[in-house]
Amino acid sequence: MGLFWSDSKPSVSKTEFQEKIISHIEASDWSDEDKDLVKMVFAGSLNESDSQAGIDKKEIEEGITVLKKSGKISSSRLDDLKKHMLDCAK
Repeated sequence: MGLFWSDSKPSVSKTEFQEKIISHIEASDWSDEDKDLVKMVFAGSLNESDSQAGIDKKEIEEGITVLKKSGKISSSRLDDLKKHMLDCAK
């Protein structure tokens, strides 16, 4: 719909998730269990149909909330993850 409509919104693609987010987690010495939990929480967003695949800002916020409620990963690590993901979603 012209200038006011765009199907693309800022998001983290499947490739970016693997190359930037998971690499960031690995470089920060997260446990394999915590890394797998992050992958599981965001898997649904990454496996949507092609036009919607990716993790948008709202899904990042929701995923971080789920991870915080799990109590398995420290708040400081999750805050760092959220910041990194939002930076990648620009």
